[in-house]
Amino acid sequence: MQASRTSNLLDVIRHDEEVKFRGDMSSVPTWPHLIGLEFMSTAVATIFLVIVAALFNAPLLQQANANAAPNPTKAPWYFLNLQELLLHMDAGYAGIILPSLILFLMCFIPYIDTNPPAPFEDPDRYFSTDKGVPIAIFSAIYTAILLTILIAFDNTVGVKRILVGNTVPFGLELSQWIIPTITMVGLSVLLAFLVRRIYLANTREILIALFTGFVIAYLLTTFVGTAMRGTSMELFTPWNNPGVHEG
Repeated sequence: MQASRTSNLLDVIRHDEEVKFRGDMSSVPTWPHLIGLEFMSTAVATIFLVIVAALFNAPLLQQANANAAPNPTKAPWYFLNLQELLLHMDAGYAGIILPSLILFLMCFIPYIDTNPPAPFEDPDRYFSTDKGVPIAIFSAIYTAILLTILIAFDNTVGVKRILVGNTVPFGLELSQWIIPTITMVGLSVLLAFLVRRIYLANTREILIALFTGFVIAYLLTTFVGTAMRGTSMELFTPWNNPGVHEG
């Protein structure tokens, strides 16, 4: 009789809040330990979606009419972060080049973080070091504050208005390509520098900081695009947002 398929697991033993790793690798059958857990996760997620769909009515509009387009016309919520970026930089850059570049760079994280785990360190956990949580909190606050300032500045002052309005040579390229790129790269480098300087962070901890910043930027731009963009994609406070109007 053929033996059941097994999955290797790292044997972890906890003693007095200290995680110790044994050198050997233990094995458990894929069924039911892995497949059972995946099945239960799928079932819970499906039940949750069914309940939400039953309780909340989807705001479906009438058939698309080119003569009566809603104002504002928004993408699905999971693309509103990209639609928010379209307001601050070139559309092709924000919608195609930048997301593709970020996903491409994420593929190199395992090749950048090549240091073996330290004693009593679990490399599979997101906050795998003692400094992981405070570094993530610092990165979240740093990103949220600076991104809020940048959105407010571009909405009230606007780099494009300054450069193009004053007929600066290559003003459109500067405002739509070069300045956004310098801002994103510069603030990321500054975050890595601050984390290394304040927390004496290693490579893994700097990656935690940068990835946390990315997640906060994703969530914040999604929130702004969902709750704070109203008529003609103008910026409103969530409680003063006029909502959608028929054009």
